[in-house]
Amino acid sequence: MSDRATARRDAAERRRTPLGLAMKSAYGAGQMVDAFVSSAINLFLFFYLTAVCGLSGSLAGSAVFAALVVDAVVDPLVGSLSDNARFKAGRRHPFMIAALGPLALGLGLLFSLPHGLQGPAAFAYVVAISVLVRAALSGFMVPYAALGAELTDDYVERSSVVSYRLFFGTLGSVACMVMGALVFFPGAHGLSQRAAYAPFAWTCAAFVAVFGVLATAGTLKARDRLHPPAEADGAPLSQLVQGLAELGRNGSFLALFGCEVIYFVALGVSNTLTFHAYSFFWKLPQNFSQWVIVASCIGTPAGVVLNRFVSPHFEKRDTVVFCIIFSAVLQAAAPLLKLLGHAPDGLVLQGVLLSVSAIVGAVITLETVAFYSMIADAADEHEHQFGARREGLYFAGLSFAIKASSGGGSFIAGLVLDAIHFPAGAAAKGEIASVAAEVVTKLGWAFGPGCAIATIVSALPLLAYRLDRRRHADVLAALATR
Repeated sequence: MSDRATARRDAAERRRTPLGLAMKSAYGAGQMVDAFVSSAINLFLFFYLTAVCGLSGSLAGSAVFAALVVDAVVDPLVGSLSDNARFKAGRRHPFMIAALGPLALGLGLLFSLPHGLQGPAAFAYVVAISVLVRAALSGFMVPYAALGAELTDDYVERSSVVSYRLFFGTLGSVACMVMGALVFFPGAHGLSQRAAYAPFAWTCAAFVAVFGVLATAGTLKARDRLHPPAEADGAPLSQLVQGLAELGRNGSFLALFGCEVIYFVALGVSNTLTFHAYSFFWKLPQNFSQWVIVASCIGTPAGVVLNRFVSPHFEKRDTVVFCIIFSAVLQAAAPLLKLLGHAPDGLVLQGVLLSVSAIVGAVITLETVAFYSMIADAADEHEHQFGARREGLYFAGLSFAIKASSGGGSFIAGLVLDAIHFPAGAAAKGEIASVAAEVVTKLGWAFGPGCAIATIVSALPLLAYRLDRRRHADVLAALATR
C-alpha cells in the first residue's frame, strides 16, 4: 500500500472516532472571529458611515460592495490553496494564523474614519480598509470552515460540530452587541456618538485576535484527521480553474450557492436597515435596536437544543426550507401590522419585538446547522463524482456568496435610502423626529415585507438539492470501497 493510501486510511479511521468536548469547543471558538467582525460591520458600519459620518447611502453602500471585487478572487484562491497545501502544520492552520493580524488591524481602522475626510476621500478610505478586512477574513474563515467539514464523516455528528460553531458564534455576537449597548453606545442616542466607534472597534479587534489564536492552537492536533491533499497537477491557478469547473458541474453545490446568494442579499438589506428602522420607523430608543439583536442571539441555544431532536428524524433540506419560510413570515408580521395601522405601542410593542426576535433566532439557528451540515455532505458527494476533495473551494464559494450578497444587500439598502430621499446624517444632527412620514412608511415596506419576500424566494434553489441521508450513506460506502 502506498504512503498516500496509508495516510488516507489512517485519517479515515481517526474521523470515525467521535470528537470530544474539548476539540469541539476549540473549533467552535473560531466562529467568534467571524461573529465579532460580521456583527460590527453588518450592524454598525452602515449606520456609522451614513447617519453619523454623513456619507450618502449610495456612496457608503458602494464602498462596502467595492471590496467584494477583490473577494471574488481571494475566496476561491484561498480555498484552492488550502485544499492543496502541504505544510507541516497542516493545510488549513497556516492560513488561519497568518490572517489574524491584518484582520484585527483592519477592523479597528474601519471605524476610525478621520474627521477631515469627506466625500470621495472618505469613500477611498473605506474601500481600502474594507478590502483588507474582507481579504483577511477570507484567509481565516475559508480554511476554518473547511477544517470543520473534515473533522468527522458522520452524518449526524457533523450537525453537532456546526452547533458548536453557532453556539460560540452567538456568544461572540451577544458579547459584541451587549458591549455596544452597555459600554460604548449607552442611552437613547448612544449610536449617534462618533467618538465611541473607534474604541468599540479596537476592542472587537482584540477579541478577534484572542479567539482566533485559541481556535488555531486548540485544533492543531486534529490535523491528522484531515483528508490528505489531492495529487495536484499544474500551478495553483490551473488547480483553481479545474476546481471551479467541477463546482460549476455539481448540482448540489449550485443549489446551495443559489440559496445562499438570495438569502444573504435579503439579510444584508435587513441588517443594514436595522438601526434605521428601529430609530425612524418604530421610533424606539437607539439602544433598543441592539437589545432586539441580542434577543435574537439568545434564541440560538434553543435552536441548538431543537436540532438534537430534529436532526435524527428529518432531512436537512426539508428543515432548511421550512425554517426559511417560517422565519421570513415572522419577521414581516410586525412591520406589516404597523403599516396597516394595527400594531401595538409602548411596552407591549417592545415585548412583541423582543419575543419575535428570540423565536426567529432559534429558527435561524436550526436552519443554519442543517445548511452547513449539507455543505459537508455535498463535499463527500463531490469527491465521489470528481475524485478530489474540494472542501476549501466549497466553503470559499459559499463564503463569497455570503459576503457578496451581504455587500450587495448594503448596496441595495443604500440605493433604497437614496430613492426614498432619506436624509443623510439625520441621527447625528438630531433630526430623527423630523423625517417625513412618507419616507418612514417607505422604509417600513422595504425593511419588513420587502426583505421577507426575498428571503422566501431563497428557498427555491434548494428544490434541486437531492442529497439525503440514504444517498450520503451510499456515497461514503462507495468512497470507502474506492
